Amino acid sequence: MKRIVFMALLMVSVVSCKKDQSRDSILGVWHCEENRSHSSSGFAQYSVTILNDPEATDTSMFVFSNLYQMGVSTTRYVHFTLNGNVIEIPYQELDNQSVEGEGTIESDFSKINLKYTVTTSFADKVVSTLK
Repeated sequence: MKRIVFMALLMVSVVSCKKDQSRDSILGVWHCEENRSHSSSGFAQYSVTILNDPEATDTSMFVFSNLYQMGVSTTRYVHFTLNGNVIEIPYQELDNQSVEGEGTIESDFSKINLKYTVTTSFADKVVSTLK
């Protein structure tokens, strides 16, 4: 009997340690590594926060805070939708720049791959991985 109770407790603890794999598990701080087509180094690493879109009632809408390091001195949100594992960043203007792109999220919500363009006086094509 003790062995059965022990095995049951062990199974519960293993299952409870599994990463949350719901759409809400994308919320929070992510480590971003990106390659930029126009940059002195071409490579950047920084933190990005994903939040529910404060302006939306649709549960598929989220925002990136600090994507492309646009939130260093002031908060700028880049809006996006998540449908299944597909991310769409619709065209949007933020101050004197625009951004748009697309991406995917791994089915276990462990990694996000993005391709997007930020345009000011030039178009900076960016490939990012968030973990």
